[in-house]
Amino acid sequence: MTSTSGSLRRSRRPRATGGRCSERAATTSAAVALLSSCLASSSGPTFSSASAAAAAASAPAAHSQAVNSTAEWVVAGPCELDWTDQSCLLSPNWPFDYSASQECEAHLVDGLGKRYLEITTFESEHYVDVLRVGGLNISGPAENALIAQGIEIDGPVKWSSDMSQEAAGWRICARAYPPEMGSWMSMGPCLVDESDPACVMSPHYPENYGNSESCALQVFGGVQKYIDIKFFQTEWGWDELRVNGVAYSGSVSNIWEVQGSMFDSTPLVWHSDISKSEAGWVICARDDPPTSTTTSTTTALPGSWVVMGPCLIDQSEPACITSPEYPENYLDNQECIMYVEGNPARYMQVSMFSTEPGYDVLTVSGLSFSGTGQGLDGLLIDGQVRWTSDSSNTAAGWRLCAGEDPPTTTTFTTTSGALGDWVVVGNCELDPDDKACVSTAGFSEGLPYQANDFCFLSIYGGVPKYLEIQKFDTEPANDILKIGDSPFSGHFNDIYQDTYGLSIDQITWTSDSSIQAGGWKLCARDTLPSSTTTTSTYGAQDSWKNVGPEPLHPSPEPDIILP
Repeated sequence: MTSTSGSLRRSRRPRATGGRCSERAATTSAAVALLSSCLASSSGPTFSSASAAAAAASAPAAHSQAVNSTAEWVVAGPCELDWTDQSCLLSPNWPFDYSASQECEAHLVDGLGKRYLEITTFESEHYVDVLRVGGLNISGPAENALIAQGIEIDGPVKWSSDMSQEAAGWRICARAYPPEMGSWMSMGPCLVDESDPACVMSPHYPENYGNSESCALQVFGGVQKYIDIKFFQTEWGWDELRVNGVAYSGSVSNIWEVQGSMFDSTPLVWHSDISKSEAGWVICARDDPPTSTTTSTTTALPGSWVVMGPCLIDQSEPACITSPEYPENYLDNQECIMYVEGNPARYMQVSMFSTEPGYDVLTVSGLSFSGTGQGLDGLLIDGQVRWTSDSSNTAAGWRLCAGEDPPTTTTFTTTSGALGDWVVVGNCELDPDDKACVSTAGFSEGLPYQANDFCFLSIYGGVPKYLEIQKFDTEPANDILKIGDSPFSGHFNDIYQDTYGLSIDQITWTSDSSIQAGGWKLCARDTLPSSTTTTSTYGAQDSWKNVGPEPLHPSPEPDIILP
């Protein structure tokens, strides 16, 4: 992982201890004479052993050009050479703030040949504290300096600050070759990924970024590239990455809208505030657009998992993924997006699932699972898998694998796929005499539903249908049929008034481990059901039996004729 700004920002550079060679020239002519005298010495500027060690420790990990052993700049005024890389020039007092009312001028030593500008960091008071190079006047935040990256240095470099506000300053270098077209140019502590130079990363990645950090990045030469997001997790609303002029923060789902689109002419700009930090981000510039609907962000082989966020691929079995921190409890406020590369037919195999019911949710093929994950095992994986945990109450998490073959045994019922049919996932069943109706398992045989039961219902293709409740008998408050966002339990009258003629959305059924009752039967109708013919025979059939302790609801009531 290469930082084009290096680590010099974190420590004061060493000072030379070589007599006149460490002096600062007052004028350009004096600087030329001083530099000539220093270069004539066989040893040049010398350092104490301690300062030499500090110089080595503070040197950047890597540069786009080799470090020069001789100075390439002639400097007049308070600007300084970077003695760890003498092809580089520093603002006064760098890496600390420059002072007010300062001026300096520098030019390259004669005979060097062409040199190209690299700006590794830049910050000045906008409009009034100005660096002049190659006919450009540069001031303000780092992104304003990106326009000068890679230009040929064909004259003097001049710096002036006014009498008021100071800032961090700048570090510029003279390179023998221009940047490669289409490569990343970075100013500040953000990183270029050594293993994949098409990618840039937040400072310190994969460790958390720091507080009060800023950087600017841009693809050199205006080469058109496609956005490829590998990872994104920042403090929502405060630590922001600006992409194509829009600020993004929080989880990967908040920035996913730009996945696969093209970078425009504006730079990437990163800023973190003074408080909480997160894992950060990795974003790549690709030559080709995404080839799949769930854009690949890695070089993953077809059929393997791609994971964005803190969820993990099981290194011992790459077909399997786990919740963050597994086998320890996952953490609050986490989010991942995962998918199988190439979107081949794969079936979910559940080896472990335990989350906070209703709040810490895994979404697979558009269906949401929490708690014990009932109904997930054997489900065909279609598109993205998304994990979210809320701000409280964690659990052991999950371990899931993508199997090539469907399970040989399953409690699932599915439709033939005709538009408008029920889609049933879990332990519910279609009515054998009326495929427009669905019920708890065993209902058609007069049996109560099971303990710890689960199913998920929807209408294939989203075709509009009206809900008709024919029977309803569940343990109040504990065995729940959730229609949209509304939970229902108890008797027929507890659900009928609020659902009569309701357009069908997602429906979820769950029962606990204690009392079981008669169950329910629902139908999907093309027209609004008639309220004059709908009846409830709650408790009227001898074959409806409560299993377990005495039921919480009252004794059976007679049939109810609805008005």
